[in-house]
Amino acid sequence: MESLRYERAGGTALLLVATALYGCGSSSDGPATPIANTEASESDATMSPATEARGAGAGGDTLPTGDVRDPGTAAPGNPSGRAGPAGSNPPATDADQRPQGDPASGSAMEAATPDEPLTDMAESEDTDVPSDPAGATGDPAQASDPQPNDPQTADAVCDRDCLTEHMTAYLEALIQNDASGLPLAEDAKFTENGAELSLTEGLWGRARSLDGYRQDFAEVPAGQAAAFVRLTDDRGAVLLAVRLRISAGEISEIESIVARSGEATFFSPTRLSEDPALETAVDTPLPRDRLVEITDLYFQGLDSGDGSDIPVTSRAQRNENGIVTATGSGIRNVAMFSYIEEIKRRYVLVDEERGIVLPFVLFEIPNGFTGSRTLHLAELFKIEDDQIADILAIMVNQPLGTPSGWE
Repeated sequence: MESLRYERAGGTALLLVATALYGCGSSSDGPATPIANTEASESDATMSPATEARGAGAGGDTLPTGDVRDPGTAAPGNPSGRAGPAGSNPPATDADQRPQGDPASGSAMEAATPDEPLTDMAESEDTDVPSDPAGATGDPAQASDPQPNDPQTADAVCDRDCLTEHMTAYLEALIQNDASGLPLAEDAKFTENGAELSLTEGLWGRARSLDGYRQDFAEVPAGQAAAFVRLTDDRGAVLLAVRLRISAGEISEIESIVARSGEATFFSPTRLSEDPALETAVDTPLPRDRLVEITDLYFQGLDSGDGSDIPVTSRAQRNENGIVTATGSGIRNVAMFSYIEEIKRRYVLVDEERGIVLPFVLFEIPNGFTGSRTLHLAELFKIEDDQIADILAIMVNQPLGTPSGWE
């Protein structure tokens, strides 16, 4: 996978996709309007609430015009609404959370002034996406005819539906806290927030039920599947970004970012509503390299402090953990993120057909207003007509220096 790294030197600011998002404070329930970034105080910058989220739910990036899936209307026994094993629990009703309190106390982010737009947090991390999917293995003479949508077949014939079925099976096993039925490769690797764990630890030992929100993404040639999901565990509401790599019909890689209340500056999971545009083909598909190039202009702007070259549509939104932190040209306002010392991104999934780019990102923040930390993000970009149409991120704060686990 191609690896890109940008380092700010001599006090140059790195930009975050969500100004407030990059803070360390927690967030609590609040009105349906976007929340101002509170991290701005670290660089003496102020920001105002972004325009209202599109759609019935708070949306943002990927949720601008999407219909809100009512957890109560999902198929019986399957809150995800996707094909797959039934038996998940009913959705929880945990309240969203938004920053509160005095930022000076270090307990929460400071609200931005109402005159300026919110800016987001920079997101990028160096990693490489497997460019060549693993081929089928075994003796063809002894193999049965492969079924295109059978998760057990080699990824050479694992199409989008097949990858989505793998994800459904994974999520259903997750809420059952039992990975024994999954087609795992012998050397399968699982990480959660940068730590390599077994499939009995972390969220695998605590997940309880899916909660109605799910967006699926895929890069078929590379055997990569990803999903942004809302669920509950023994502590309450959870936002999950998870990536699977399917090789020869088996899951060989599982990378996840798990965010809960108090673990990120913004956290309002119930505001997320599914956006059909994220799962719809674009009119004019672009090659993978071009999609990555357009997306990387965003991170380059965050790194340099100059967002003038970031190509965004007038309707674009940046949504972070359910909160819209910037809209339209306001996404270019990145100069306030000088407290980010280093940005790393790995382009783990690129869907040419739908114009989707998903980098997993690390923001190294040694001297943030609310303390030192490394912000882990799964940051999704929708590209249309050579411009960024939306940004959707799930992120969580971790101790400074915490790696992605995939270096």
